[in-house]
Amino acid sequence: MPNKEVIQSYLNNFRRHIYPHLKPNVGIKAIVYPCEEEGAIINFCLGKNRPSCDDYKKKNKKITNVLRSNNLSRFFEKEIPDQKMEAVRFKGTNYIMEGHNIILIKDDSPAQWDDKKSEEDVQKILSEAFA
Repeated sequence: MPNKEVIQSYLNNFRRHIYPHLKPNVGIKAIVYPCEEEGAIINFCLGKNRPSCDDYKKKNKKITNVLRSNNLSRFFEKEIPDQKMEAVRFKGTNYIMEGHNIILIKDDSPAQWDDKKSEEDVQKILSEAFA
């Protein structure tokens, strides 16, 4: 799992890259679910006049535990039955967009957390949002 400083740097870079593409007064709250063995889940919540802040949740052991406990496993239930979720391993960056939320599931490899990757993630999100 990347340490908090690495995650915070990623969050700051992500915001720096995405803010020029947002309307004025849109803020981003980042909810971070660090996972000891696999990386982290980040839920970026966008909203008008929302304060930009970061909320770090307590460390969890596995990404699938976070998905289940936050009802995020619903995004995978058609492809992966709940009883098989335990065997799932996420690699790279996985993107989920729902309403005003952008959810990223990121593995723990250093390349997933640098400035270049934050810029690539923003470009991927923007290309999907306007496709």
